[in-house]
Amino acid sequence: MLISKGGDFALGFFSPATSNKSLYLGIWYHNISERTYVWVANRNNPIAASSSATLSISNSSALVLSDSKGRTLWTTMASPSIVTEDDGVYAVLLDSGNLVLRLSNNTTIW
Repeated sequence: MLISKGGDFALGFFSPATSNKSLYLGIWYHNISERTYVWVANRNNPIAASSSATLSISNSSALVLSDSKGRTLWTTMASPSIVTEDDGVYAVLLDSGNLVLRLSNNTTIW
């Protein structure tokens, strides 16, 4: 789980109460008792709960959600034209609830 600096939002995998057979990657309010989702990456492409998933940053600087068989379930469309091999790319969950990809110089690419 990734939590925003101020602690208001969390990013992680979840299984909604209405569908314990599926996993999703999403962002929700972290400090309230009733979980309220504000964004779901793979809403139309759930992961089987019996499977596993990986969230990674690809060689082309895209954030990629893959299942245990390596199939891409969701990906960002970061602009690779502004990224070089020497740039470090990392993900940040902002206090606004936005998930962004940044270069090591803090330039946001997605």
